[in-house]
Amino acid sequence: PDGALVTKVFHGGAYDGLVALFRRTFKTVKVIKPKASRDKSSETFLVGMGLKDSTGA
Repeated sequence: PDGALVTKVFHGGAYDGLVALFRRTFKTVKVIKPKASRDKSSETFLVGMGLKDSTGA
């Protein structure tokens, strides 16, 4: 099992749950705020790398 997912997200009510889901699903998770993004913007990118197998190993 391997794989990656990059998604653009905005902070809101479901943000923490989405990050938790990524941490359960991927071996490595990074939250990246682009340098070009405005300081007041809640825009971030969530990057999941190394898809875990179905047992969560």
